[in-house]
Amino acid sequence: MRLNRIGILAAAILVVSTAAFAQAPSTGQWTIIASNETSPNTLDGGPLQFITDWKSNGNSNSPTIAPILANTFTNSSCSASGQPAALTVNFSNGKTNVVVTLDNGQQVVFSGNSGGTSSEFSGSFVSTGGGCTQADSGDFTATLYQPLQGSFSGTIESYAGTNGINVTMDLGVDANFNVIGSVHASNKPCMSNLTINGPAAQAYGPSFATGDVEEIFASDNSGNVVGFVLSATDANGNFLSPGWPSQMYVTYDVVAGACSGDAGTDAPFHRVHNGVKHPPIHRPPIHRGPVHGLQSR
Repeated sequence: MRLNRIGILAAAILVVSTAAFAQAPSTGQWTIIASNETSPNTLDGGPLQFITDWKSNGNSNSPTIAPILANTFTNSSCSASGQPAALTVNFSNGKTNVVVTLDNGQQVVFSGNSGGTSSEFSGSFVSTGGGCTQADSGDFTATLYQPLQGSFSGTIESYAGTNGINVTMDLGVDANFNVIGSVHASNKPCMSNLTINGPAAQAYGPSFATGDVEEIFASDNSGNVVGFVLSATDANGNFLSPGWPSQMYVTYDVVAGACSGDAGTDAPFHRVHNGVKHPPIHRPPIHRGPVHGLQSR
């Protein structure tokens, strides 16, 4: 009888411990990156990845998690548009399961444990046999990225080789993952006073944040419109160090106005606080390529 009670007590402690350390993934910007793949099938030759946004109602035991499909992108060659046809997320018994449906109904299923945090989970994945996915399987890590909030400064360089442009971006992200703020360039008139998602910019597309990427359209009252892509990785797909959100890589393309046709990139922008660069935040780098389809949205 004593041994039975000890066994029951141990089982109860195990259940309590599991419940205490298993946390549902939080609302926010998520990036899922595969590793140890058996049959890689991406457009850029890098690991399979998905970036997405989702909202959770915060219920730790049985949350409702609603992904935003319009903000979901992939580098999978099994997606002609760069976006999946469907994505669902559920959390049950300490496990998070993400089911992604690609073209022709093929699916990739990620299943993992949080390891005691609501900002990361990892595990294994499997995909539909045959067809484009080639029954790819392996491991993965899903990471929550913080929105870019505050002022960032940097110098962007035109591909034409003209003088560098000193730029300050004041950035924020609202509850629906829309990017808000402004862009100011001290030595380029067509970028001197841009409003993110301004009236003219809205004709070119939304300004939104997803995973570790933000796509922005900004405009002024003179008809200048500039598109920006802010990323946690450089042009070669390598993560910056220090990482997001204290630093990001910027590319730009002037789509309308006096500088139309100009485009370029930068030395990474740094977050500033009261005119001083923010202290660096270090994280281990993970190599990946750019997500297919984001800029064609």
